[in-house]
Amino acid sequence: MTKKQEFCLVSFLEKQEEKTTHKSIFELGRQLQQVDNQIRNIVYDYATDFTKWWKIAECLPELEKASNSYLCNYEQSMEVKDEVSFALSSHYTDNGNYVNISNWVWKRRDSAEKFSFDSESEREWADILKEISYSNAIMPLKVGKIKKEISSDSEIPYSEIEVGTNSNEKEIYLWGKNYVSNSCIKFEYYLGALHSSFPDFVMKDSFGRIHIFEVKSVNQSGAYNFDNNIYKTKVAELEKCYKQASKLTEQIFYLPVIDKDVWHIKCFHKGEQNTLTIDQFRNFVKEE
Repeated sequence: MTKKQEFCLVSFLEKQEEKTTHKSIFELGRQLQQVDNQIRNIVYDYATDFTKWWKIAECLPELEKASNSYLCNYEQSMEVKDEVSFALSSHYTDNGNYVNISNWVWKRRDSAEKFSFDSESEREWADILKEISYSNAIMPLKVGKIKKEISSDSEIPYSEIEVGTNSNEKEIYLWGKNYVSNSCIKFEYYLGALHSSFPDFVMKDSFGRIHIFEVKSVNQSGAYNFDNNIYKTKVAELEKCYKQASKLTEQIFYLPVIDKDVWHIKCFHKGEQNTLTIDQFRNFVKEE
């Protein structure tokens, strides 16, 4: 694990000029309640007495700016925590965008093979990974079964799923949708406040490499419209986050973006960024 560089609060406070005017304790208290939890935690950890509380509370705007700058520099702030895997069970909302899949990490409790995805772009990317898993499974991997009895009379308002295989212990190329329910597979990035990115798909190829995908689309639809400026800002921050994560974890990160019918795949590998076509991506996962 690579240890992050800690934000040095002592050094920050030493650089602050002494205030010539002072706000009331009530105004400082209101300002403290308006900052995000990251800043409040810094204040509470430091302020062991009233004098310290007043000193740090009077420079909240400067502290917030310095902390944001530190957090956005992922080379300083990012660290690798415990390794995680798919949850043993999850569920999803049945909202269309179906793909029939029998060769991935999930199985439905009703034994059906139809799975639903959050968007049309996710559905299309699932089709791509499904095709790759069939054609490139040179060294197939087994996924263990979950030994759990399911009550036949339980009413399930959504599609519940478990990690496992069919009773014949079918050997598959390991991949799956990172359904958010119960998921620990996430990466934190900073955009005004701390956010969690739950990548859409995770794949382990025949060489044992881990591929992580956050699927995006710039196609407008009648059901969903997005602010292009907000979208670009978020994607730019995810690029910075995934670039550093690829360096620390040696996993391979992707931001596949579909524009009309064309995929533009940003790939982050060992701290380097490249853009791949869909054919280049298919060839890349075939080669060690």
